[in-house]
Amino acid sequence: MRLPVECRPRGRSAVGNERFYKICQDFDLSIHTDADELTARFTDEAQARTFFETLVWPDGPFCPHCKSVKVYRFNSVKTTRSGEARAPRVGLFECGNCAAQFTVKTFTPLHGTKLPLLKWIKALFYLLSSSKGVSSVVLARHLGVTQPTAWKMAHAVRELLDYRHESEPVLDGEVEIDTKRIGGEPRKDGYTKYVWNPRGKGSDKAIVVIMNAREGRVRTGVVSGESAAELASVIKAVVKPDAHLMTDGDKALAVVGRDFGGHSSVNHGAEEYARVERKDGKRPRKRRRNAELRDDERNVHVNHAEGFAGLLERSRFGVYHRFSRVHLSRYLDEAAWLWSSASSRTMTTTDGHSQGEVQAEPFVFQLMTLMPRALGRQIRWSAKGGLFWPPPLQDGDPPAPSRVLMLARAEEKDSKGHGLPRKYREAPKGTRRTRSLPGPVRLRATSPPLRPLRPAPPPPDYTDEEIDGLY
Repeated sequence: MRLPVECRPRGRSAVGNERFYKICQDFDLSIHTDADELTARFTDEAQARTFFETLVWPDGPFCPHCKSVKVYRFNSVKTTRSGEARAPRVGLFECGNCAAQFTVKTFTPLHGTKLPLLKWIKALFYLLSSSKGVSSVVLARHLGVTQPTAWKMAHAVRELLDYRHESEPVLDGEVEIDTKRIGGEPRKDGYTKYVWNPRGKGSDKAIVVIMNAREGRVRTGVVSGESAAELASVIKAVVKPDAHLMTDGDKALAVVGRDFGGHSSVNHGAEEYARVERKDGKRPRKRRRNAELRDDERNVHVNHAEGFAGLLERSRFGVYHRFSRVHLSRYLDEAAWLWSSASSRTMTTTDGHSQGEVQAEPFVFQLMTLMPRALGRQIRWSAKGGLFWPPPLQDGDPPAPSRVLMLARAEEKDSKGHGLPRKYREAPKGTRRTRSLPGPVRLRATSPPLRPLRPAPPPPDYTDEEIDGLY
C-alpha cells in the first residue's frame, strides 16, 4: 500500500515510505501519532525494545564493537554448566567474531540508562514534535522524572540532531545567508543599573551564521568574529560552490559570495527587503504586484533566514531563557532539525481565503532518519554533575561538536592553571593577590595598595636680606 501524497515528507523515497507504513502497521501506530497512543501501544518493555531494535538496526543487528553481523541473541533462560537456570539480561546479544556482549542501547545516547524505554520514546516524541523545543522543567513534568534527568535526556536527544556525519556540502540552489547574535541584555545590579549596553555588533554575544536553502533545509554555525575569512570557513563547509548566495548588505558576506556561483543582496538600510531580478543580469522587467515569477527571474530576499533567526529568539526567550556558550551548538542543531523537518502547505478556508499551515514530519519518519546514526553518539554524566562526551568509536569517525568544545575549554582552563590548587594559580592581569597581614585582618584584593607617605619638602634657604625683609 502506498501512502497518500500529503503524507510523504520532502526528500523521502518510495522505499522509505513503504518501510514507514510497515513499521506503523507492525506496532499499530497511526501516521500522525500522539503521546496517548504511544503510551497505549508500548505497555511493556519488550515491545519498546523491539521498536528501538527495528529503528536502530534497519538491516538487522550487528556488533557495535567490530561491526560484524554474526551475532546471537541470548535465550530468555540460560542453563549454566552446573545445571542452574539463569535469566540473562533482556535484549542481550553476543558477537560471534569478537565475543563482545551488547544491547540496542550500547554506544548510543541511551547507553547505560536505567529508565524504561517508554520514557525515552515519549521524550523523543515531545522534543521532535515541538516547534521551538521543550524545557527540561516541562519535560520532567511530562515524563515523571527529576529536572536533572530530563535535562540530560534532552541533551541525549540533541546528540542525534547534529550534522557531523555530513562530510560534504549539502546546500545548493538559492541559499540565504544571515548572521545573528544570540543572547539577552546583561543583568542589572546596583553597579550597572544605569550602564548602557550596546546592541548588535557592539556587544559580546555569540555570533551565529544561518544558512537556509530555499528548499527548506537550514544549517547553522558558531563563529568568533564576523570577518570574511571566519564566515567563509563555515559557509564553504555547508554550501556547494555552484550555489547562488543571497544576503543583506553585509560587506563580509559580499566578499564570501565571490567564491560561489552567484551573489545577490538587498539593502535593508534603504528599506529594501525583497526584489525581483533576472537570472541573466539584465534590467528587471516592469511587473505588477503579486505577479508570478517567470522562468528567468528570481526573488532576492533573506526572509527565510530571518524567520529562522526569529524562531531562535523566541526559543531562547520563551522556552529556554538562556543559551550557554558550551551548549549553544546543540540548541542550534535542534532548531535546525525542527525547521528542516517541518513541511508547509496552503489550505483554503471555508470563506475562500488561503491560509498556510506548518506541520511537523511524522514522528516515526523522524526516528527512521535519526536512530540508524545513533551508534557512537554517546553522552555521559561527568564527575562534577555535568555532561561528558566519550571519544569516537573509530579513528576516522568525526567527534561530537560538544566534545571539541569540551576539550577546548579544558585546554583553556589548564593553560590558566585551573587544575592546580588556588594558591599556585597565576593571578589574572589587572588584579592583585590577597596578602596575609599579622593578626586577624586580611587585605582584600579590592582595597587600594598601601602607599608610603611623601617626604616633607626641605626648608627654604633664605638669604640674610630676605630674612630681614620677612620681619
